[in-house]
Amino acid sequence: MQFIKSFFKIILIMSVGFFFVSCSGPDNVVPTETRDDNIEDLVTDDLIRTAQFAGVGRYTVNGAIELFHDSDTDQYSLLFTDFLLMENGPDLHVYLSEGDVPVNFLDLGELKSTNGIIRYDFDGSSFDPAFDHVLIWCQRFSVNFGQGVLVDP
Repeated sequence: MQFIKSFFKIILIMSVGFFFVSCSGPDNVVPTETRDDNIEDLVTDDLIRTAQFAGVGRYTVNGAIELFHDSDTDQYSLLFTDFLLMENGPDLHVYLSEGDVPVNFLDLGELKSTNGIIRYDFDGSSFDPAFDHVLIWCQRFSVNFGQGVLVDP
């Protein structure tokens, strides 16, 4: 009986350890160089939604989020300013999502950097007005690192 209890303790400790290191550790693939994407052409676009990043769980994410729309070309731009992700991780993507769990979502691609001014452009045909969250999502382990809830400015 003692063996079984010890075995389950070991399994529990290993499971908890895996959870805490699953999206961090030596496999950090997101570049850490500060990005400074061009934003000058956004001054003529309409600012349609804004948000502030907040970390989820043990992750720390800060920065402002702005969603712009160019009605002439039906192009959207998602902009992160003063962005800072404190814990790096593998396979981190940026999602526009309906809610804080990506069921109905648009994958804008890999996170370009852990800090700076970061811009993602996408076509209006892929935008769903129901998208009300921006997520920093670890695809490999289905972990939400941080999010912002989009609201009207």
